[in-house]
Amino acid sequence: MPRRQVALFAILVGIGLLLIGGMAVLSELRGEPLSTLTKDPNAVKGLDFATGILTRIEVVIWVAAAAVALTAAFLARRLRRPEEPILFGFGFLGLVMAVDDSLTVHEAASSVVGVPLIELGYVVALGWLLWRFRDRLLTSTPVLLLAGALIGMGLSEAVDLLDDHTTLEAGAALEDIFKFLGIILYAGFLVLIAQAVIDSAGREPGASEPR
Repeated sequence: MPRRQVALFAILVGIGLLLIGGMAVLSELRGEPLSTLTKDPNAVKGLDFATGILTRIEVVIWVAAAAVALTAAFLARRLRRPEEPILFGFGFLGLVMAVDDSLTVHEAASSVVGVPLIELGYVVALGWLLWRFRDRLLTSTPVLLLAGALIGMGLSEAVDLLDDHTTLEAGAALEDIFKFLGIILYAGFLVLIAQAVIDSAGREPGASEPR
């Protein structure tokens, strides 16, 4: 059996056991059953499966798009394609947002420090990526999808801020709808760039012909 496979097996099992051990310690510290930390929140709280379903779909889209982008980024590096840094930058940011969306880290941080610190971090990171790759983004990427994604996410944050100071009954739902539209457009942006890299790999000398 290849050593690389054995090493990866050991590393992945070790990481899994480490995380499970951390969950066990946390459950002891909180005085809660371990199942509270391991089961789906809806099952723990006895909620209907449809509760929060849009958020769970968002996380799946975030992770899928980020995985496609980061995989294509490694391929772009091998092919020496100029899309590599864009895929790495926007793909990694999407993955971070997926983790945050799933664990609601931004809400916990905001409640502790009193300011939307993580959201501000996203703005800075996005601003840097847009400035860093401004020429290429405008000339050879699906910039319309990226613009739509930024508008959707921006409107979501705007509704969230307005909802904190008004009595908009539909504010929470509207915030999530704008966010969802922004996420799927962001995913489309990443997938189209990744597709361009994959297509170029098929045109490389020596690539196998499609059957």
